Amino acid sequence: MAQTTMFGLLAIALSLALGAGGAGLLRHAAAIPGPIEPAHRTIDGEVIEVITQACGYTNRRWMCFRPVVGYMDGGRARQVVARTATHPSPSKKGDAAGVFIFADGTAWIASEWQWRQDVRRREHASARRTPTVIGWVLIGCAGFGTLLGLGLIFWIDRSGEPA
Repeated sequence: MAQTTMFGLLAIALSLALGAGGAGLLRHAAAIPGPIEPAHRTIDGEVIEVITQACGYTNRRWMCFRPVVGYMDGGRARQVVARTATHPSPSKKGDAAGVFIFADGTAWIASEWQWRQDVRRREHASARRTPTVIGWVLIGCAGFGTLLGLGLIFWIDRSGEPA
C-alpha cells in the first residue's frame, strides 16, 4: 500500500475516534437533568411584616430585609418568611404576595421560588453548554479529518516520477 493511502486510513481512523468522542459529549450534555418543577398550588397572601437584619458579618451599615407573608390555608392563618435577605426590600408591608404550597406542605413566597428556579435553569443551561460546544467542535474536526483522509487515499500523483 502506498504511503499516502496509509496516512489517509490513519486520518480516517482518528476522525472516527474524534467523532465518537464528540457524539459521547453530546449524549452526556443531553442527559444532564433539568431542575425539578414540583406541582404546587398558589394562594394569595399579604406582606404583614418586614424583618430587618444586618446584611453580613463585615457589613453592619447596610440593612437587609426579609418579608413575612401571611395567608389563609384551609381556614387557618399561616405565615411564611422569605428564606433570603435582600437589599433593597422586595416588598413593603401591605403589599400583595403569592404563596406556593407544595405537596409536602412546604410554603414558599412565589417570587422567591421563581427567582431560585430561574437561577437553577441558568445553571442547567450553563452545565449543558460546554460539553455541547466541545462535542460539536470534535464532530466538525472529525468531518475535516475524514475529508483529509479521503483526499490522501484518492490522491493521484501526476508528477510523472515513479513512486
